[in-house]
Amino acid sequence: MVLIECKKYSSPIERETVQVLHDKVRSLGAHKGMLFTTTGFQSGAIKYAKAHGIALIRVTSGSASYQTRSAIPVEPPTWLNLPKFMAWHIHENDTGNINMSALKLTVEELQRIGAMCS
Repeated sequence: MVLIECKKYSSPIERETVQVLHDKVRSLGAHKGMLFTTTGFQSGAIKYAKAHGIALIRVTSGSASYQTRSAIPVEPPTWLNLPKFMAWHIHENDTGNINMSALKLTVEELQRIGAMCS
């Protein structure tokens, strides 16, 4: 059993929110907990999630994956066919650095996740 929570807050997720999810995972006997958000996570939340096996996912606009070296924001070209949403796994590596990894999901999966977090 996987327990999933979606949060649409105006500020990054705090450690306490991840701690509450971990408590729910333990009390329900779930195998895994996943926390989806549109705002990101504070460093304390990321460290707690790593220590307790909680997956942290940030949902963003697909255009957020497009980067240029320009100082002026540039919209991605339409021929790139970027998805409407992107999902990023937020985690701390063994040296203590915080990393983001794009998840390889289908368009349908990304749309479902985006709808849950809207």
